[in-house]
Amino acid sequence: MSLPGFALARAIRSPKLLSGESGTTLIALYPIQVPLDRPLAHPMQQESERAERELREAAALGSQYGVSVVTRIVRTRNVGEAIVDE
Repeated sequence: MSLPGFALARAIRSPKLLSGESGTTLIALYPIQVPLDRPLAHPMQQESERAERELREAAALGSQYGVSVVTRIVRTRNVGEAIVDE
């Protein structure tokens, strides 16, 4: 399990979320930082594939604990801003 998956696992295992009755929805955001010399729509295939893998893992982990996980991939120039904006 990668570091983002580990962090999500810790969040999901918190007592409130484990109850399964909390109705909690987690948003798993995977920002892809696009270099300035490329358009935001640039394919960045490897990064996109990794993001999809990580987010599938996050959704599966949430499902194991009865927690709804909404996944999002965001292409951005500034990761910090993308996280705050979401």
